[in-house]
Amino acid sequence: TVAKETVSKLELRRGRAARSGLGLTGCIAVLILLAAFSPPAGAWVETRLNDPFTDGADTDGADPLDTNWYGLESAIDPLGLPPTVDGGTLVTRIHDAALGEFKSVTLAFPGDYVEVSADIRSENTLADATDSGWVLGLFNSRGTPLTYDIDSNGGDTAPVEDDDGYWVTKFVDGDDTTDDFLIKEAVDKLRGGIFQWEVTTLSTTSTDINATDTFWHEIGLRITLADNGDDLDILGWFDTYNTTYTYVGGATGSVGLTFDEVVIGGASGQSDLQTRIDNILVTTNVPEPASAALVLLGAAAMLNRRRRR
Repeated sequence: TVAKETVSKLELRRGRAARSGLGLTGCIAVLILLAAFSPPAGAWVETRLNDPFTDGADTDGADPLDTNWYGLESAIDPLGLPPTVDGGTLVTRIHDAALGEFKSVTLAFPGDYVEVSADIRSENTLADATDSGWVLGLFNSRGTPLTYDIDSNGGDTAPVEDDDGYWVTKFVDGDDTTDDFLIKEAVDKLRGGIFQWEVTTLSTTSTDINATDTFWHEIGLRITLADNGDDLDILGWFDTYNTTYTYVGGATGSVGLTFDEVVIGGASGQSDLQTRIDNILVTTNVPEPASAALVLLGAAAMLNRRRRR
């Protein structure tokens, strides 16, 4: 009798597993599929960096997803101004830029993107110039992150000499016909690249926005792996103006598909350019490994629960 009851229970469990449509093998198969495919574009958005400088510092602080910021040339100054004024900002000086790091993003599937945006303005009215303006870029540190202000460390640029990336430049010429917006590529030269040396200009378009004033402006850059998996769609914007450049074969280019640095500041050509920076935000639809693991664990738990019913 005991043996018959045991057999009956086993048959009952097998019947429930069969009715559920998924056994242990089925659960494993689903997990493999979940791990093999990225989420659909727009289904997942993560913030990797969010620094409004409300703590008045250029180092890790109380701000959400804060980071350390370092000067690529002269030192940078944090100004923790009252919220009624600017809410706290970071300031760079003449032809200087600031560099911060975030958890790396690798564009592995079509539709994957990484995006950076920031608010930026000058303390002083800028002179018309056809080769000077704001810069914002996404770079790959190649495993050698910058950990100091370059000029205050004897001008040692070694950590950034192998960095690759893309950036946008908004010239500040008052003449709308030459007030250009550029998308550029730098290979093995972050510091020199950001100051216009040893670079490749991918796109140049004219805008109708005069940026010589002292008002706040928004500048942004998004890099997306194109649907064909070979090209990069590089979107840049300044206030209401935006342009997209399709970099054919960019996915297999020298820069690569991994990014972990953001660079922002003002280019040369101004006598008294003090660039005030705020609300630097880096987002992506590529989940961190830890986040992806949580999704897989949740899926496994749900499938296991269903299998046990």
